[in-house]
Amino acid sequence: MSSRMQVVLLRSCPIQRARGDRCERVMEIMCEREDAIRLIEAAKAVYPEVAHEIAQYLGLSGME
Repeated sequence: MSSRMQVVLLRSCPIQRARGDRCERVMEIMCEREDAIRLIEAAKAVYPEVAHEIAQYLGLSGME
């Protein structure tokens, strides 16, 4: 992981929100589109099961 990606992740904010009858934990990450694409690529290598969902949420559906 590049130091740029580490900086982006360090600026992230963990949040919890209600989703139906359970609590959902997510990370809110403020970044540029190029950084988001790099994070999707990293997610595909580390946690491919959620990379598709993350890409859809970001409007980068061609990235999964």
